[in-house]
Amino acid sequence: MSESIDECVSRLKCMAEEDSKWDLSYNDRKAIWMVIDSRERLKMACDEFTAVSEGEVSFKDGKMVASLKSRIHLVFAEAFYDLVIDSGAKNYLEVTFQGERGNILMHLQRLDGETPHNMRVKAQAWAKAWKKAAKRYRMLCLSNPMNRSKPA
Repeated sequence: MSESIDECVSRLKCMAEEDSKWDLSYNDRKAIWMVIDSRERLKMACDEFTAVSEGEVSFKDGKMVASLKSRIHLVFAEAFYDLVIDSGAKNYLEVTFQGERGNILMHLQRLDGETPHNMRVKAQAWAKAWKKAAKRYRMLCLSNPMNRSKPA
């Protein structure tokens, strides 16, 4: 059975504090305390890196919008931005992530971009307007006496 890092550090701390029991040299004790100190500094850095400094979660048009600020959020935002830019996507990108706990589909969209649904709605409105204009043109052509066929 493997030990977690916290269990290992805890065991090392006990060894360093009870050095007479373990017959540790000065260098061994120093190395153990360096590992413990490094672990604690790393944990503090991780906590600072992931701490949310400010942010809000709101709902707009039935969608959840999260605006969070922390160092890790900035790293993810930059990575996702680069992913969209590097892919050459003009509006949006769908990315599938596969992991041990299952697969997820992430939809990345530029705020000034359009989703496929937005583009389809626009195209349908455009097609409807053109059909209406073509029908009006046909009616105008048929109502013009010059376009009517003359009886034989």
